[in-house]
Order: sequence, then structure tokens, then C-alpha cells
Amino acid sequence: MSLARANGCFTAFDAGGWALKEGLAAGADAVKINRYEFEELSGRCFSAHTMAEFFKKSVQYGLKTLIVTDRANPSFAVSRFGLWRITPPKIQRLVSPVGAGDSFLAGFLTGFLNGFGFEKTLKLAAGFAASDCLSLGAGVIDKNCVIAFAEKALVKKIF
Repeated sequence: MSLARANGCFTAFDAGGWALKEGLAAGADAVKINRYEFEELSGRCFSAHTMAEFFKKSVQYGLKTLIVTDRANPSFAVSRFGLWRITPPKIQRLVSPVGAGDSFLAGFLTGFLNGFGFEKTLKLAAGFAASDCLSLGAGVIDKNCVIAFAEKALVKKIF
């Protein structure tokens, strides 16, 4: 991570346990974890408020964005731009949610690398995750489904 940072690279991290703690301490720019990983890491029950508090403490290590997903429940993202709630679109024919969190991060990075605004990036991330749930196997998405789901995702800035 320090080599990436020294070369001006944006680093995003999706892990749990000791690897998550090490990634944060090493200065990850963005972290995407699920609710249970957040609770293990912070030692607190998850809420938008506890997430925002944890983010404020983690900025000193270089963290710029923290995203916490929670299955079919709303996800939350906090950055210097504020705190956002991401309500995923309804999925009529769920096949498997395995890999949806990884796809969420892939969608976030796709939006980020394409220079999209934060809200559009979060909608795209929700679209990636929802599309992944339509197939068996992690990371299998369909571009048309991603776009349709992204349009249906609700993203609201809380503060």
C-alpha cells in the first residue's frame, strides 16, 4: 500500500479481520466492507452515526471514503463530501448474492475512474451489485442490467 501511495495511486480495500486493520493503518484511500466487518473492526453496532464517527477517526490514516454494505438493506458511504444512503433496487429473481459486495466495489471504482460524481458512482456501484445477484458465481454482471439497476437505485445525501 505504501508503494502505491508513494507513486500517487488510489488504493481501495475490501477485506476483513487483521487484513482490514492493516490496510487502514497502511493508508488505504477507500474501504468497502460489510456491516459485520464494520462491527468487528469498530467494536460498535452499525449505524450511519457510528460509521461517520469511525470515518472521522480514520481520516488521519489517509482514508477518503468508507463504504459499508448490508446485503439487501441500504448501504452507506461517507467521505469528505458527506454521508450517503444507497438503497438498492429490488431484485425480482435473485439467484445468488455471493460476490455482490465485490461487484459493488468494482462499480464504485468504475465510476471513480470515469470521473463520475459521487452520487452517480454510488448508483453505478449498486447497479453492479444487483446485476451480480442475477447469476450463479461472483463477478458475473450484464451491462444492460447494471444500467437499469443503477437507474433504480436511490442515493440520498444525509449530511
